[in-house]
Amino acid sequence: MPSAPVAAFDYFRPHSPARAASAPSGLETHHPEIAHAVQLLWGHAEMNLYFRRLWSGEGQVLRLHPDALSDLMVLAQMHRRLWPEPVPSVHLPTQARSRSGDPWDGGFRR
Repeated sequence: MPSAPVAAFDYFRPHSPARAASAPSGLETHHPEIAHAVQLLWGHAEMNLYFRRLWSGEGQVLRLHPDALSDLMVLAQMHRRLWPEPVPSVHLPTQARSRSGDPWDGGFRR
């Protein structure tokens, strides 16, 4: 019995987003509460903080399913690229200069 020919994929035909979104991800399957938090926080600065707290295990020991962990790592990387955290500015104390103007001149005495 001959098999049915496989239809070529039509890249120009619009595809239904509902069909693509019907299969739940590993995160939605194993940790729906985390998936809900990601949906609520996505695009906000608090999302990066939430990811840091997940990685550090702050507050509780969280045993993530490997599929969920993989999904979270991809989401964290995407969020950091789309909404990077501001780089904290570091203000170093100024070094007192000696009379010669060299900062190393007055530190050590013989």
